[in-house]
Amino acid sequence: MAENLELLISFIGKDNIVDDILDREDGENTLRLLGQQVIETAQRDHDSMCEWPDMVEQGQDIARQDTTAKSEPWEGASNYKDPVILEAAITFGDRATTELLRGRNLFKVDIVGKDATGAKKAASERVAEFMNWQINHQMEDWRGVHRRLLYQLPAIGTVFKRTFFDPIDNINKSELIHYPNFAVNQATVSLKESPFTIYMDIDKNGTFVRQASGMWSEDVEIYSEGANGDEGSNAEEDVDFAYDNDERFLQQDCFYDLDEDGYQEPYTVTVHGRSGKVVRIVARFDETSITVKTKEVAASFGVDAQPSVITTLEFGGNEIDGELIKIEPSTDITKYGFIHDPEGTYLDIGYYHLLSSITKSINSGANQLSDAGTLANLQGGYAAKGFRKRMGNMRVKPGSWVDTDIRAQDLQTGLLPHQFKEPSPTLLALVDQQKQRAKELTSNLDLKGLIAPNAPATTTLGLMQEAMVPMSAILQGIISAESAEFKKLFVLNSKFTDPDKYQKILDDSEADFEVDFDLENMDIQPTANADLSSKMQRIQQAESMMFKLQIIQMGGGDSRPIVENWFEAIGADNMIDKVWPSAEDMSKDQESRIQQQQAEAEKQNQLQAIEIDLAERKQNNEDRETQAKLRKTAAELDKLEAETIKVLEEAETEATKNLISKYTTKIQGARDAIVDQVGLMEQERKDRSEARENRREQREIKKETEVNINV
Repeated sequence: MAENLELLISFIGKDNIVDDILDREDGENTLRLLGQQVIETAQRDHDSMCEWPDMVEQGQDIARQDTTAKSEPWEGASNYKDPVILEAAITFGDRATTELLRGRNLFKVDIVGKDATGAKKAASERVAEFMNWQINHQMEDWRGVHRRLLYQLPAIGTVFKRTFFDPIDNINKSELIHYPNFAVNQATVSLKESPFTIYMDIDKNGTFVRQASGMWSEDVEIYSEGANGDEGSNAEEDVDFAYDNDERFLQQDCFYDLDEDGYQEPYTVTVHGRSGKVVRIVARFDETSITVKTKEVAASFGVDAQPSVITTLEFGGNEIDGELIKIEPSTDITKYGFIHDPEGTYLDIGYYHLLSSITKSINSGANQLSDAGTLANLQGGYAAKGFRKRMGNMRVKPGSWVDTDIRAQDLQTGLLPHQFKEPSPTLLALVDQQKQRAKELTSNLDLKGLIAPNAPATTTLGLMQEAMVPMSAILQGIISAESAEFKKLFVLNSKFTDPDKYQKILDDSEADFEVDFDLENMDIQPTANADLSSKMQRIQQAESMMFKLQIIQMGGGDSRPIVENWFEAIGADNMIDKVWPSAEDMSKDQESRIQQQQAEAEKQNQLQAIEIDLAERKQNNEDRETQAKLRKTAAELDKLEAETIKVLEEAETEATKNLISKYTTKIQGARDAIVDQVGLMEQERKDRSEARENRREQREIKKETEVNINV
C-alpha cells in the first residue's frame, strides 16, 4: 500500500505522466485501454445529451434571420422569422454585461473568521488588488471571452469555461468551451465526480509546440512528417466544430486505476480521436486530496492509536504506511447555467428550448397574415370563354381608362375575380398574444408602465426590484458560477504565481505571498450584485440612501461611503478622490494645502480674538471714563449740597428748613442713582472679563482637539 501511495504522490505536479506509464512493462497496453475508455465514455455521454443539442439546433434554425424566399405554398411566399429569441438573448446579454463587467474591480475578498489585528483585512485587500490587475492586464482576453459567454448563455442555456495554468505561455487562462465541443452525461450531479470531455481541433503545428515543450509526450506520433501544417485543424477538415473533425483531440476529466490497487484515481487525459493514442495525463489531485487510514504512523504524530483518517499532507516528508480511503478530485471546468431543466437533467435550458415552439407558431401566423394580404392586394380571377380573345392583350395603368368594344353587361358577367379574404383579425390578435407570452417568458418587461411620474426613489426602487426578480434570480446563478471560477483562479495563483512578481505588482513591502494566498482565511466573491442589474436601480438605491444622509451624520455615522456609492452609481467614481480625498490617498500637495488652510483658519481665529479683546478694552476704558464723570458729578453734588445747606441755615426760618430737607432728599436720590449706575457698570465690566477668559479657554480646548484629530 505504501508503494501505491508514493506512486500517486509522485504524479502530483507533473505536466505529463505518459512517459512514466510507458516506462512500465505493460505501459503501452495501459495507455491503449485508457484511450479506448476515454473515447467510449465521451460517445456515451454525448448520446445521453442528444435531446438537448437537438433543441439547440432547432432553436438556431428558428432564430436565424434567413432571407431565402420560401417555395411553399407558392414560389416567393412570405418567410418571416420573428426575432423574439434574438431580442431576448441580446437584451439579457446587455443587462448582464452591464452589471457583471461593470468597473475595473471584479473581485472582492471576504474575511473568514476573526481578525483582531487587521492582518486578514490587509491581506484580502492585497489579494483583491492583484487579481483585479490580473484580470484586466495579464489575462487580456478574459473580459471579451466572458462577454461572449453572457450573450450565448441565454440562448443555449449552458456554457462551460475552463480555467487553467498554461505551462507554455506561463500564465493562467480562462477559455470558453463552445457548443457542441463538449460531452457530459445528463445524469451528472457534480463535475468533480463525473467525466467531462472537451473536443479540440489542434493542427500539426500546435501538436509540435505541445510536444516540444514537454506538455505532450514526444514518444507518441500523431501526424507523419509529410503532413502539412493545417493537418488536424477544422480548416483542413472543412467543418465548423471540432466534434465533427476526424482528427480532433479529446481532453477528458476521467477516472482510471493507474496504480492497480482497485481504486480509480482522477486524471485529465488527452487522446487523439482517430487513433486513440494518449498524448497527455495529468493528476487531478494534490497532497490535500488524498485521505488514508493509518494506525502506526498516526500514533507517531500524536494521534490516537486507533485507525485514523488523515490527509497525506499531514505526514510531511515522512513515510506513509496506511490504507487509501479516497481521493478528492479537482476540476478546472466551471458550469454557467441559465434555467434549470424541469426534468432534472444536468444541462440547463435557454431561450432556444423555451421559445422555439411559440416562435414557430408566431412565424406561421405572421406568414399566413402576410400571404393573405398579398393575395387580397393582387387582383386576379377567371375570364369567360372567348372573352379574352375579344379583349386582346392589354395593360392597364393607374388613373387611366381603356376603351373596349364589349358591352357593359358582357364585361360584368365575363370576369370572375378570385374570392380571397382579407387577413384575419382573429389570427392577428392570436399572434400578438403569443408575442406577449414570449416576452413574459424572457423577463424583458417594460418598466415604463410601472413607474409613475415623480414617484419617490424608494417606491421606484421597490417596483423595479419586484419586476426584475426573475432576471435577478438568473444573475445570482451566474454570479455563483463566477465565484467558483474566481476561486479556481485563486488556487492557480497560489500554486504558480511568482512571489517576487506578486510583491512587485503591489509595491508593498508587507505583501507575503504564502500568507496572503490562503483560501482558508478568505472567500473570493464577485463585486456584482444580482439585485442591481441596471444603472437606474443603482442610482435609485444610492439616492434613497442620500435622503438619510443628514440622519446618519446627526447620529455620528460615517457619511463618506454613502457619497462614494452615489458617485459610483452615476458613473463618476473617478471624481471621488478629487472631490473628497481620503487621508490614505492624499498626496503631499493635498496635505500641505490642508495644513495651510488650517493655519489660515487659526490665524483668523487669533485676529478675531484680538479684535474682541480690543473692543472689550475700549468699552472698559469708556466705562471707566463714564464712572469718573459720575463720581465727579456726585462730588459736585456733595459740594453743592453743603454750600446750599450752609446758606439756608443762615436764614434760620421754618420755611427754609423745610426747603433744606426737600433739597437734601432729592440730592441723596441723585447720589444713590449715580452709585447704582457705577455699580452696574462695574458688574458689566467684570462679566465681560469673565466671558473673555471663557472664550480663551474654549479656543485652547478646540486647538488641542484639532491636534488630537490630526494625529
